[in-house]
Amino acid sequence: GALSLKDALEVGVLIEQTDIDDLSRAIVETRKWDLKRVFNNLTVASFSHLDAFETHLEILDVLQ
Repeated sequence: GALSLKDALEVGVLIEQTDIDDLSRAIVETRKWDLKRVFNNLTVASFSHLDAFETHLEILDVLQ
């Protein structure tokens, strides 16, 4: 992500996608409701971050 803004945004997308996948597995693997709730909240946040990164990538593409 140190090469350019676009590279940094693409790294952000990759990280959020990985987090969402990891959290989805964690939700299925645990039986503890409190952990499921935390994992669910983190998943919602990751989707929000993913949307922001993708939106900014789209803006960059339009500007170039």
